[in-house]
Amino acid sequence: MQMLTGQQNGITKMLWNLTSNVGAKSPNRPDDVQLVQFGFYCMGLPTAKLSDPSFRLIYAAVVPGAPFSTDEYDKLMLAIRGLQRSRGGVQDGHISALKQGQYTYRDASGKHGYLMETLTNNMFDGLEASSRGMWPRLDKHPKCPPLVAAHIKAALTL
Repeated sequence: MQMLTGQQNGITKMLWNLTSNVGAKSPNRPDDVQLVQFGFYCMGLPTAKLSDPSFRLIYAAVVPGAPFSTDEYDKLMLAIRGLQRSRGGVQDGHISALKQGQYTYRDASGKHGYLMETLTNNMFDGLEASSRGMWPRLDKHPKCPPLVAAHIKAALTL
């Protein structure tokens, strides 16, 4: 897990990013897995702005900090597959780490946003709605998993 900053539409954004991919055929570092789990937890909140609300219950079933396997019936794998179906683009079963300054990609079906940015935006929205503007302090949220909290405290030198 790492901090990433960049410009988008003239605005400096700070994102929490993966060190490596999470999901099928991926390294699945525990801190990265917990960050993705927390992102899906936020997407499962009633206040989350979803492109397809029919997936909310799948996202809400993901528990931040829970053990993870790449079994197709694992709650996180179901959420990853659901998010990919709802957004279009590559259907590879994993969440890719963002690259500095690159938030979209193009495939045969058109331009798509990286799913990690979608998760980060939902973490931001979830914290704004439930924690009175604590972004980027995910560690202050009661559902923040321990490895994510440790990385945030270290990154922000607290």
